[in-house]
Amino acid sequence: MEIKLKYVARERLPDGRYRYRFQRLGRKTTLPSTPGSLEFAAAYNLLLSGQNPAHPSGKIKTLNQTRGTVKWLVEVYNRYMRESVKNGTMSPLTEKQRTNLLGRFANEYGQRDALHIPPKAIRVIINKWEGTPGAANNLLKSLRAMFVWAVNSGLCDTNPTDGVRKLHVKTQGFTAWTTGDLAQFRTTHPRGTQADLALMILIFTACRRSDIVKLGRQHITTIDGVKFLSFTQSKGGNDERQRVTIPILPPLMSALRSPVAGDLTFLISKQGKPFSHGGFGARFKKWCIAAGLPDRSAHGIRKAAGALLADAGCTQHEIMAIHGHSDARTSDIYTRTANRVTLAKSAMEKFEKINW
Repeated sequence: MEIKLKYVARERLPDGRYRYRFQRLGRKTTLPSTPGSLEFAAAYNLLLSGQNPAHPSGKIKTLNQTRGTVKWLVEVYNRYMRESVKNGTMSPLTEKQRTNLLGRFANEYGQRDALHIPPKAIRVIINKWEGTPGAANNLLKSLRAMFVWAVNSGLCDTNPTDGVRKLHVKTQGFTAWTTGDLAQFRTTHPRGTQADLALMILIFTACRRSDIVKLGRQHITTIDGVKFLSFTQSKGGNDERQRVTIPILPPLMSALRSPVAGDLTFLISKQGKPFSHGGFGARFKKWCIAAGLPDRSAHGIRKAAGALLADAGCTQHEIMAIHGHSDARTSDIYTRTANRVTLAKSAMEKFEKINW
């Protein structure tokens, strides 16, 4: 059978058998077993990500599931994702979401043939989740990623998710905060409280909760005499994450100098430890309820920050620099290489003019 994997060549040995070699940047590595085997897939993906398998011909730990079933494929892919998180090519949040969704998928369809599922079957499965279209679309996204990996690894020949469309979701998303909401929150949680510190970071960085729980004094840097917060977003793999560098305006700097602000992480729990992103979300929700804003959330502030920046006269790409977006869809391709530090500084100078 002709092998068609990137960087892989098949070589015939004198005894008539074949071996498979991974060749990249002038270096050749012999792959274990044959395409379609777990050993081959594990070694191939390590080499593809720039790593060198310690024992490319060694045996991989036996799986608990029958080869070729949905549970087997999900287990193999889960192992790949865990390794990807370790080497930094996948976000832990992405790995957690996909593991949960694919686990639910495997629990229901675990003994089915995973390597020959027709697209029609995937459509039927996704449509069964129509009551929760957001979860259905996330499941489809997870299945698509798993089968792309499986095809690239030589475990199966086709991707059954090709051509399967997402379900339509009728939602306005998270409710954006108004200036009145912000004032109401700050009346309940004045300067010097941890709730106010969280609010200031959210407003003046527009970061996600997965990022705010990691921000600390090590992320403060000085550029041309100006203090900036500089961090890489948690969302996405290495190729998707954006480096965000934002000037620290006086209201935020004042909050960061508050006694309630920690060091390695500005926000700390009652136990003196960093929040998990879920723990912070729950804590912020309690602060919202205490302020009489039960239908508001931390993510709604990120949404509001975009609107406030626009109201302040910021351009689309200035807003992109603050939010860490890489694609404005309608943007000219050359603007994607714009200087994010300069754009962010310009945007925040305009944002500073808002009457707080």
